[in-house]
Amino acid sequence: MADQAAPPPPTGSGSPSSLAASLGIEDPRIEIMADYLLRHYRLKPDRWVKFYNNQDNKVACIVCLSPVSIVERVATNEANTSKWPKATTEDIRHHIHTLKNIVDVTASKAKGHTLLRIPNEFDDFEYPLGSSERVDRRLLHEIESLIVMWSNEIQEVLKYRCADPILEGKNPSPATEIKYWQMRAKDFDQLYQQLNNPRVKMMAYYLKNGRSVYYQAFKDLYSSVVG
Repeated sequence: MADQAAPPPPTGSGSPSSLAASLGIEDPRIEIMADYLLRHYRLKPDRWVKFYNNQDNKVACIVCLSPVSIVERVATNEANTSKWPKATTEDIRHHIHTLKNIVDVTASKAKGHTLLRIPNEFDDFEYPLGSSERVDRRLLHEIESLIVMWSNEIQEVLKYRCADPILEGKNPSPATEIKYWQMRAKDFDQLYQQLNNPRVKMMAYYLKNGRSVYYQAFKDLYSSVVG
């Protein structure tokens, strides 16, 4: 049997060919979503109307189309999660924080910057210099994993050379090279600022105090940026 033909791509908001155009949807984002679902699942418009008239479904659609920061605030508000099982709440928060970090890193790369992710678990991280507190091995492992991730990201920055476009057969102009060095200087300055974040300094001390083999890796990472 021949494969079923793929549905036509969804059209933009307000387009006469949009299957959702006649539904009177005010939010263009919702209209695009409705048009896609109606086409992809070959549904009748009244199925969408019935679905969207449910208040819970309407809120879910709006939240899904909102920026990650808004989704994070909604999902971490105790008033919204008080009736949820604790395990469910923690799992959702973990996935939202992970998504937020990925979005932040991707947005930074699109701008030519390198963002060193610091998980939300470290927002209130405090480890005073000279502390004799027992080292938490679980926390130490998390910090070591961060160092590995940061090292890989910084190595990606270091290995890129201004001559790479030429070796790829391109002919960049002098203005392009000047812009490259300006962007690179700004990226390294931001990396330097991130590595001098008080939380990162405390992490480094935690590695040292815990006699972690990754302490030397952190020093090498720092030196590769500072020079």
